[in-house]
Amino acid sequence: MVLASGEVDLETTSTLANAIAEGFARGFRVIVDLSSLRHLDASGIRVLLQAANAYGSRFVIVISEPAVRRLFDILDLNSAVTVVPSLPAARDYLRNQ
Repeated sequence: MVLASGEVDLETTSTLANAIAEGFARGFRVIVDLSSLRHLDASGIRVLLQAANAYGSRFVIVISEPAVRRLFDILDLNSAVTVVPSLPAARDYLRNQ
């Protein structure tokens, strides 16, 4: 599992991308938990979309923060990435893949 907190922006996207890559190096499936995220910019979204494209159903994002969830809704990203509201939902999703 990758936990992103605070802000994901141009300065921190490489950290997020590396953490996702390391997660897949250690296992077949990765959960990225954005529940503690306050801010996500376009560069962070790009990293998440690239991971979703590369890993498909083996990759899931947890978003419980309403502002971040609203961003995904406004940009209509829900069809491009799997987004769930909680860690238990993410585990259930991956278990059923």
